[in-house]
Amino acid sequence: VCDDLVRSGWRVLERRLRTPFAEVDLFLEDPFGNYFLFEVKAVRAEFFESGVNVSFAQLQRLRRACFFLERRVGRVVLLQIAAVGRDGSIEYFEPD
Repeated sequence: VCDDLVRSGWRVLERRLRTPFAEVDLFLEDPFGNYFLFEVKAVRAEFFESGVNVSFAQLQRLRRACFFLERRVGRVVLLQIAAVGRDGSIEYFEPD
């Protein structure tokens, strides 16, 4: 996932970032200067979004991590899920 995003012009700010609320897989800056937290999930199902297992509690922790980082960096931090299929295909989406 990280290599895929870097090839697309994203910049890695931190990997496996620990906050008081959650450990986040990736903290990145997109080519337009926006900040994102990525949670990377392996998916067995063919239907990516429905096959991703992110609990409500985990989403809450990840959202708190976003707010924590927003205060730290002084900018909005968005949350994305990266679903990785067995064949290496990647699909990105925003959690509900």
